[in-house]
Amino acid sequence: MKNTAKLILLIFSLSLPALSVADNLGDMADLDKQLKEVNKKLARGQFNGDELALWTKKAIKMKSAALLCVSNNESALLDLKQVMDGLGEKVKGEDIDVTKKRKVYQEKKEDIDKLLAK
Repeated sequence: MKNTAKLILLIFSLSLPALSVADNLGDMADLDKQLKEVNKKLARGQFNGDELALWTKKAIKMKSAALLCVSNNESALLDLKQVMDGLGEKVKGEDIDVTKKRKVYQEKKEDIDKLLAK
C-alpha cells in the first residue's frame, strides 16, 4: 500500500508543472487547491484504495488537458510568429496601421509567453 501511495504522489508531482499552463487559470487554481488537499491526505496516510484510483484518474485527466493546452498555445505562438515575420522589422516612415498591428501582435505574443511560463 505504501508503494501505491508513493506512485500516486509521483504522478501528482510530475503533473504539477504541466498543469500550470491551462487555458482557464481559474480552473487551474481550483485544481491546484484539490491537488494540495490530496497531497496532505497522502502525507498523513488518510486515504483508501477507492480514493487512490479516483485521484489517479483525475491526475491523468488534468495532465492530458494541460498538455493539450500547451500544444495549442505553442501552435498559436508559431502562427503569430509567422505573421509577425511577414510584417518584417520596423522601418522609418512605415504605415501607421502596420506599426499598430505589430504592437498588437507583440502584445499577444507576450500574453502567450506568460501563459506558457505559468
